[in-house]
Amino acid sequence: IFSSRLVIIGFMLVAVVFWFRLIHSLYDQHVGFFSSLLFITSHMVVRYSRVTMTEISALAFMMLAIYFFHKSTITGRISNIVLCILSLALSLYARLILLFLVPLFIIWLLMEKPVRKQSRKVVCLLSASIILSLVPLVILTLSLAKGNVAWVFQHPGQQFSLDWLAAYPKVLWRLQLAHPVFLLSMLGLLAALVRRGKRELFFLIWILLLYLELIVLGPADGRYSIYWIPPFCLFAALVPKLFGTRALKISLLLILMGASGFQLYLAAKMTPEYIEGYEEAARTVVDARVGIVLYSASFDSGYFVFFVRKYDTEKRTIVLLSDKILATYKLGSVV
Repeated sequence: IFSSRLVIIGFMLVAVVFWFRLIHSLYDQHVGFFSSLLFITSHMVVRYSRVTMTEISALAFMMLAIYFFHKSTITGRISNIVLCILSLALSLYARLILLFLVPLFIIWLLMEKPVRKQSRKVVCLLSASIILSLVPLVILTLSLAKGNVAWVFQHPGQQFSLDWLAAYPKVLWRLQLAHPVFLLSMLGLLAALVRRGKRELFFLIWILLLYLELIVLGPADGRYSIYWIPPFCLFAALVPKLFGTRALKISLLLILMGASGFQLYLAAKMTPEYIEGYEEAARTVVDARVGIVLYSASFDSGYFVFFVRKYDTEKRTIVLLSDKILATYKLGSVV
């Protein structure tokens, strides 16, 4: 448990450090600081940084891919291109929903006029490497996750219903950003649309492509949209820079500081979700020393597995979770 938490903390540090470096290089240290602070204090980011799941690692690989993509478009160095490709491949294997990064990178490269020699080299290497790296992933997905693939196509025509279109914006408002931060991000986003700055355009396309992907997937677990939190935090942090007069800039900066402090306060108050009875259930199972136990919980945060490990000092109990790959029709071949 302790070692797995250390890994998640490590990935979280990677994500926020490279996000800060990216925004610092594009804007300045003040925008980098506030966007990073808002990012790491987001309710959903804090929540998933406390559990051992792939969301935080996928965020870290995504940040690495975007950072080295940015560096490669400027320098054209092979080392940056290789690191971008490697990070992109790892991000896709961590979370296939990050597939939106591929069209994001390609669109951004094609928008450069004229297309520079470095960009052409990046496009060729990026395209070839993506195809090669995705072949095993496509094979695994089609063979082991047929139900997931079929689920995507079960509701044709519903993608443009109001419920589907509003599902993930509601998640952003309710579960991801504190309300003052959400309002600032909307203000910054609208200002960016009016100003049509090239730097902001990249992050607008980022949000749009992920949103389109989420619409195709349909309303599901809100954590699928965790990957658009960084650009929304950036737009909130940009608000003081996107407005003209000095007095207004100072006022908006004070509001941003207050909103950041409020979200930090909410993050500090968060407590892990817990329901009584996990420890008793785990101790009963371990002490009974029976062969097979069927365990069902309406809410499972991993505490049952934690307490089984705590009381099973002989490490003889195996817990199989009926989730993800262990629940496929090829269970026998996996086990």
